[in-house]
Amino acid sequence: MRKDDLTAQIERKRKEMMELANKHGFTSSKALELSQDLDQLINLRIKESHPSNKQDDPLKETPLLP
Repeated sequence: MRKDDLTAQIERKRKEMMELANKHGFTSSKALELSQDLDQLINLRIKESHPSNKQDDPLKETPLLP
């Protein structure tokens, strides 16, 4: 997934969660569900931006020493 697409998804989910939480409360089941969805998107964004996940990372293919 492209970085910009994921960032846009995060922003949309955050906005949706905040609107719902302001209307129904931050501890409503739907707000908590959206919060978990948002957490997953953020974790994916972090994972994809981590240097060890880059395809051209020379260390990624370096075998570990015994």
